Amino acid sequence: MMLALVTSAVLAAPLAPLDSKVLVTFGPGKPTSFTFKEMDDPVMGGKSIGNWSVVGDVGTFQGVTAIVPALKAPGFCSVGSLEVKADAGDYVSGSLVLSARTTTPQYAGFKISLGAIGVPHHHDGHELVGSYKANFTVPAGTDFSDVIIPFKMFSSDWSDFTGNCFTKDPDGYQHLCCTPENSDVCPKANLLAKIIQIQIWAEGVEGDFHLDIQSISAAM
Repeated sequence: MMLALVTSAVLAAPLAPLDSKVLVTFGPGKPTSFTFKEMDDPVMGGKSIGNWSVVGDVGTFQGVTAIVPALKAPGFCSVGSLEVKADAGDYVSGSLVLSARTTTPQYAGFKISLGAIGVPHHHDGHELVGSYKANFTVPAGTDFSDVIIPFKMFSSDWSDFTGNCFTKDPDGYQHLCCTPENSDVCPKANLLAKIIQIQIWAEGVEGDFHLDIQSISAAM
């Protein structure tokens, strides 16, 4: 399997974790398989269109993220589940790993979020539960790759406008990424131990996207 380069984190060797745990799969009849539903940007006449389907053990998320006319900025598509029961608490110093491939490696708006009761809501957030969110990229190719996203790249303080933790909202609020100085927005082991929601996003970047995903795991 090929190794993916993750935003702000370049890993030099193929994934060979000493310890890993599968959190989510997409084949039927497994305790790690949950029902995922797709949702498009509903805000102010958003025009993004996405689709989610599962064939065999592969979930496919595809569509187009379009400019929201009223905001003059890209909207989002997402697919997620509120049925998840996942424990990644022992891996807080490790990474989230997606087994994925894409036909749109140029698309720069892929993100993933992990929701749990107790995670702080982001600025102006109105979701049912707070969540940690991070960007990721997937390399070109027909083979599935291990997309490795260190948990330290996740932040609970992400923007509703961009999905990012490093941007400033129109009201002037500057979001914060996980750093030693801003550790309150970093993932906490006790909260990663009770994940109830996982969402995959195409957000904040205009364009076509296509993502095949086999599994989501935590690894050291």
